[in-house]
Amino acid sequence: MTIQPNDFVVYPSRKRLFGFIFLCCIFVFIGLLMIGATSDDEVHWGITIVGVLSTLFFGICLLFYMFRMIWRKPALIIGDKGLYDNSTYPRVGEVKWEEIEELELLVYMGQPMLGIRTKDPNLLYNRATGFKRWLIGVNKRLISTQINIPRNLLSVPLEVVFEEMHRRRSTAAAKEGENHEID
Repeated sequence: MTIQPNDFVVYPSRKRLFGFIFLCCIFVFIGLLMIGATSDDEVHWGITIVGVLSTLFFGICLLFYMFRMIWRKPALIIGDKGLYDNSTYPRVGEVKWEEIEELELLVYMGQPMLGIRTKDPNLLYNRATGFKRWLIGVNKRLISTQINIPRNLLSVPLEVVFEEMHRRRSTAAAKEGENHEID
């Protein structure tokens, strides 16, 4: 989606990205310590497996957050015709206002987020392939909204983003109503 002059653009918070990078480094280091904690006399397979899993998971997260820090792309673009979500790994992409049923502020597992319910509950699932499709399928079983934008990565308060989305969506619906009256 190309950024238009009147679009509301939200970038990831550099401060929070740096915090996540720091935490990932700590967990990668702990994972490596766990892998190296096995002695020659006695092998602790459980600790080694946890160490490997920790190193892999947080290493991938580290790469993701470093990528986001270095190549700064908008996390969210809110325009007159819809939104473009690039805030989390599944990167939903473009969603038009007419595809959205409801916007809501919610808290899931202690994390504030903006939830977006689409009219077609399978909209995003049908658009995705491979690992992203699997992640979206897991998300569908955990929470009722199809798009979930976490507060922790945005440089703008979630309430401001919610109000801007609500305003743009209402304006688009009013314009759509005018177009139907003209026909």
